[in-house]
Formats: sequence, C-alpha cells, structure tokens
Amino acid sequence: MKNQSNFLKIFLTLSFFCAFAFADVSDSTKASAINDSLKTDSLSVLQNDSLAAQKADSLSENMKVDSVAKSEVQEELALRDSLLAVGDSIRAAEQKMHESEMEIQNARCENWEKSYSTLQQEYNTCTKILRVNLTNGEAKQKEMQRMARIAQMGSWVGGIVIGLLLGIFVF
Repeated sequence: MKNQSNFLKIFLTLSFFCAFAFADVSDSTKASAINDSLKTDSLSVLQNDSLAAQKADSLSENMKVDSVAKSEVQEELALRDSLLAVGDSIRAAEQKMHESEMEIQNARCENWEKSYSTLQQEYNTCTKILRVNLTNGEAKQKEMQRMARIAQMGSWVGGIVIGLLLGIFVF
C-alpha cells in the first residue's frame, strides 16, 4: 500500500516535470491548467495517502485489538480446556473409585455366598449326624431298657428260685 502511494507520487511528479519540459511557454493557460490538475491530483493522492495511513493506523489498531481479543479468547479457551481436563481427570478418578468399590462389593457378595453355602452344608451335615446319633442313642436306650428289664426279671425269678430252694432245703 505504501509502495503504491510512493510510486504514484513519483509518477505524478515525473509527469508534472515532463509537462513543463514539453509544454509550450506561450500557452501558459494550458500549463496552469495542467499544473492545477496535477496539484489536484497530487492533493487527492496526498489525501488518499493520508486516508490510507489513517486506514492503516486504524487497521493496525484493529489488528492490535483483534490480537488482544484473540489472546484473551485463547486464554479463556486454555482456561476452559484446563478446567475440562481437570474435570475429566476427576470423573475418571471417581469412575475408578466406583469400579473398585463395585469390585469390593462383588468380592464381599461372593465371600458371603461361599460362607452361607459352607454354613448350610455344615448345618446339613450336623443335622444328619445328630439324627444318626439320636436314632443310635434311642436304639441303645431301648436295648439298655430291654436288658434292664431282663436283668430285673432275672433277679426277680432268681429270688423266687432261691426262695423255693431254701424253702425246700429248710423244710
């Protein structure tokens, strides 16, 4: 943009000098008209240059503002990304914690099920043994009662027999 305005100034200056160099001295009105047109052109070029400079300044200010805005946006995005990363790591840690708690609960449930089944088997075994012992004990008790009755009857019969024998020998 600057190079173009410099080129335009140089071109207009050269064309102005060429106009004077090849101009007819007697024709001063033409020269003054050309001079006026060149002055107008150079003024418009200068105005365009000043407008271009103002635009460049405003553009550079806009670029500065844009760069500041971009840097602020980038900082906000970086902050957001870091917060998201922290949130993701927290959620991942919570998920791992919940998974480990689930594994612990599952292990406890399996342990309780094994303990319950073991206790149930032991209970069934103990009840079977108790039933067997009770039936054996009842059978032994019945046998002992029978033996006691036999012994009682034997002693009663023996007493009578001894009494009869004594009575026979004594009388």
